[in-house]
Amino acid sequence: MDLEEAKKKVKITPEERAAVEKYINMWHAEMNSIIGFQARQYVSAASEGWSLPGMDKQIKGDAGEEVLSMIENAGMVYSAMLKSMYEYTPPYKLMRGTSNKEISRLSKGSVYNRMLSTSTDERTAKSFGRYGDAAFLRIIPGPDIPFINVDEFIGRENLNRYENEYILAPFTKVSSNTFRSDWNGFKYYDVKLDKPEMRAFEDGEKEKLSQEIKEKFTDVVEKGKRMLAIYDRLELCQERLRVISDKEERKYYSDMQKANYDEMFALSPEISDFEDKMNRYVQGIFEEREREVKEAHDITKQEEERLAKEAYEKRQKELIDESTKQIKEDAPKVISTFQRAPDMLKNTYNSLKNEESRYSQMADILGVPFSLHIPGENIEENLEKLSKNVEDIKTRIDEITGTTFETSKSAMEAVSTLNNYQQKSETVKDNQNVSYNTVKQYSDEATFELKKGVDESVQRTILSTKYKLLQARRREVEGRKISFFGRIRGLGKLKDIELQNIDLEEKILRNTKIQSKSEYSVQDALADMKVFSIRELDGQNTEEMNQLSKRIRRVFGVHDNIIEMRAQEKMRSVPMVMTDIKKRVRTSEKIRRAEQRNSNLQAELADTQNSFGQNPGFGAYRRSEAIQNFERILDDTVKITMTQDDRPENIIENVTSRKNPYDDGYGTK
Repeated sequence: MDLEEAKKKVKITPEERAAVEKYINMWHAEMNSIIGFQARQYVSAASEGWSLPGMDKQIKGDAGEEVLSMIENAGMVYSAMLKSMYEYTPPYKLMRGTSNKEISRLSKGSVYNRMLSTSTDERTAKSFGRYGDAAFLRIIPGPDIPFINVDEFIGRENLNRYENEYILAPFTKVSSNTFRSDWNGFKYYDVKLDKPEMRAFEDGEKEKLSQEIKEKFTDVVEKGKRMLAIYDRLELCQERLRVISDKEERKYYSDMQKANYDEMFALSPEISDFEDKMNRYVQGIFEEREREVKEAHDITKQEEERLAKEAYEKRQKELIDESTKQIKEDAPKVISTFQRAPDMLKNTYNSLKNEESRYSQMADILGVPFSLHIPGENIEENLEKLSKNVEDIKTRIDEITGTTFETSKSAMEAVSTLNNYQQKSETVKDNQNVSYNTVKQYSDEATFELKKGVDESVQRTILSTKYKLLQARRREVEGRKISFFGRIRGLGKLKDIELQNIDLEEKILRNTKIQSKSEYSVQDALADMKVFSIRELDGQNTEEMNQLSKRIRRVFGVHDNIIEMRAQEKMRSVPMVMTDIKKRVRTSEKIRRAEQRNSNLQAELADTQNSFGQNPGFGAYRRSEAIQNFERILDDTVKITMTQDDRPENIIENVTSRKNPYDDGYGTK
């Protein structure tokens, strides 16, 4: 059998489909009577009105031909079952409603010598139970039992009924039959079936059996009729012998019984022999179909396997070629991305060092502390590690690129490894981009620190100058000479109160904290100094104030008009208390004013003493957020580029969530 013929034979033919439709709609009894032919039952069924093959033919040969034709149709049904078995999924569990009489014949090893109608629907199956003698079979068909799913095979629209029906092949063997329960009018059984084993024709047997069936079928039917009549007479004899007592009459029926037994024993061998030949012929026809379908199926299966193997091998080669092409295209890009990383991160580090040096020099000029120093040892060590890691990655990728792959698995594993490196390279690239902004972030932090230092220097200078002014006032007050009449006027009391007030002001100055700000402005700091000069020094600066102003102007670009404008705004927000120095004030009024000021100063001192917290140290050390971010980026990049284990099953996920390194909380102005 060639491939084209095999392809045709594994498909259900129109003739097979027609035979199945006839079996389902009208031939199920006729076909099953022929498959499991028993002469007496065959004749009995015909006498009950069934139109069976060979019963209405007057010529022997015609009757035999009709029987052989029905066997051929049964063979086509069985062939369709075989093809369905190969094409469709078999049912796991089926159901059948029947009689307990049928069950009584189902013992282990017995054979269903007919096609078996079953259902997947319990209600449908039970509708076929025999009233008063109903049995319900839960059937578990074994593997390789040919079957037809009626609905799948010919479709509901072609049926005059719908029973969720599966038809199983004839000659299935009963491997077990277990009674389970008796409930609601049904006896329940679990039945397991095994695949049929058909007997093959021996050499020349098919033609010989066919000829015998053709020639002898009518004679055997006639013998079957005689056998049926014998059984009827034997039943009559047995009935009469049970009830009669007359000797002569009993002798009559005994003689009749013996004569019928003799005739039955004479007919039985010939009938049994023909029944056996019918069974052998049917099984031979089925075995031929089975062998033919199996051979066709094996040939097509081998072809399918060959084509599948060719397709698989072709796809494997395509996968290897695609993988190799992808590796050669992507590898240089991945290596290039990695190789840029050490230089770019080192350039960022050098830029940070330059900024550190620049701002450190500015801090020296300003005379303010600078704490944002870069701990270079750890960074430089990580930069060296990164360079080594990148070289290792290049070596590994070069190995992958130079490999000739034998299997698609190894090629795809290599692609997976390269993809892993590609993902890592994208993360490294992202880290590089993020690192650029650390230079600006560091500059903003350093600028903030310098401006803060300037503001603190100005405020400390103002406090220092205020303290010196108080000391000068103390010396002036302490140096006053008070005459006898001055004491009578209260000048001594005034002096004491003024000295007390100076003490209070000194204490207040010592307790005064330099307030931290969210924003610092050099212009504002110089405006504060100018306001102090106007209020306390008649618009003049001390040498310390002049030197500080010069240092600030060397570092920062300042605009005197802006300083003047902001000084005026500050003056307006806290207006000066104006006194008429030409107006003579009585001593008692001076004492009252001094006592009022004393009261106010004591309250102010209490406020400064009760305020919580402490004045931060001038130029207190702190770490730069920008440097910490750069260190984290560099450390992360070093870890990403490690190549200890780059197998596909151990790919590390490189995309991690990070805090925004620019959100440093500092504001600059």
